[in-house]
Amino acid sequence: MKTFSLAARNLLRNRRRSLTTLFAMILGALTVLLFGGYSRNITYGLQTGYVQFGGHLQIQRDGYFLYGAGNPAVYGIADYEKIIDAVKRDSVLAPMVTIVTPTLQLGGIAGNFSAGVSRTVFARGTVVDDQNYMRMWNDYGFPGRPRPLALSNTPADAGVIGTGVARVLQLCAPLDVKNCPQPPAAEERAGKALPNDIAALAAGEKSTTQTGDTRIELLAASARGAPNVAALNIVKAENQGIKEFDDVYVGLHLAQAQRLHAARSWCS
Repeated sequence: MKTFSLAARNLLRNRRRSLTTLFAMILGALTVLLFGGYSRNITYGLQTGYVQFGGHLQIQRDGYFLYGAGNPAVYGIADYEKIIDAVKRDSVLAPMVTIVTPTLQLGGIAGNFSAGVSRTVFARGTVVDDQNYMRMWNDYGFPGRPRPLALSNTPADAGVIGTGVARVLQLCAPLDVKNCPQPPAAEERAGKALPNDIAALAAGEKSTTQTGDTRIELLAASARGAPNVAALNIVKAENQGIKEFDDVYVGLHLAQAQRLHAARSWCS
């Protein structure tokens, strides 16, 4: 009791110093709590975004992680529907599974040949309804509701590109992309003819919709190594958040990606 009384008297003897010390302790505690909340918010946000985009679990063929980006046909999963059925029927996984969906990722060259421009791209074919369902995952209770994919309720030949791809392919004006300057020599390249080899591949491509200047050709290697081309009507250009990814991203329907790759029974 004497110790407590002595401590209280010592605090009251110099009230200004005691209040300053108390204020510093409160400020320090608030700083730690605020920074901890900020750090945890970033962690939960990254986890939520990753799950909404790629899911909790990805099943890949052995070697795909190391070599699949360069050869998706060899490292894809044949008869992926059987894998999906097996996961859904598994006695352990079935109660925890909400959605199982395939994706097909491949590299290629996208060209807006009416403007005489092209660039290498990374294409991702998805089942749009499944991806929209995945975006509803929000176990951490973040405010707001995710918007559906731009490919929702679009024809089979529709596509979405990153704003960087739109800038290089000179599609900013038709797609109404803001802050997208065109290169000085754009007018000189406009109107150049489609290269003969690409033109031959694209000759049989018939678009189901007419979107004018938003049509591009996507060239990729088929499962047997031969080149294949698909015509895409770009419905929107979306910023992907990371410039390196935004400069190469092309999103399309899974069926179109499979047909382009000439391997309908393969996914990764």
